Amino acid sequence: MNPPASASPPPAGPPPRRSLWRDSMLWLIGSILVVTVGVNLTMVWFAEEEPPDLVRSDYYTAAKDYDADHAARLASARLGWQVSEVPGLIQRDTLALRIADAAGHPVSGMAGSVSAYRPSSDKLDQSLAWSEDPAQPGLYRATFARPAQGLWRVTLDVKHEGKRLYQDLSVVMP
Repeated sequence: MNPPASASPPPAGPPPRRSLWRDSMLWLIGSILVVTVGVNLTMVWFAEEEPPDLVRSDYYTAAKDYDADHAARLASARLGWQVSEVPGLIQRDTLALRIADAAGHPVSGMAGSVSAYRPSSDKLDQSLAWSEDPAQPGLYRATFARPAQGLWRVTLDVKHEGKRLYQDLSVVMP
């Protein structure tokens, strides 16, 4: 019997090769792996390049002294002394602070230490040289040895006539 005229003869030679990428899900699995590896490499790069926030090298000491620091802050708050920045006098390397008692009178003759903590880099943490402006009682200037723009936490631990002022300030330097 003869085949019908409309049927085409079978192709001669080997069957056509099928593309592995076109006919399977292998392309999907491969692209997922490539994207996953790329994202992870990007995250590792950012983790290595960007410094972590809130760097502090003395966590143990700070935690150990927490109760004493908290009590000192509460005692300072009971004094009612006011510490304020003087925006017009703040420069890139100098911070100006006005200290007044509970009645609003300037407090002159404070002695003690002022330190600056940089949340983004512990390499910039420092003790500040500070002094009172002789022409304006109650106005103190603290000088940064390694100035940088941005957020700083400044800690005052100063005394006047047996009264201790222990206070943290968040300061943004221009």
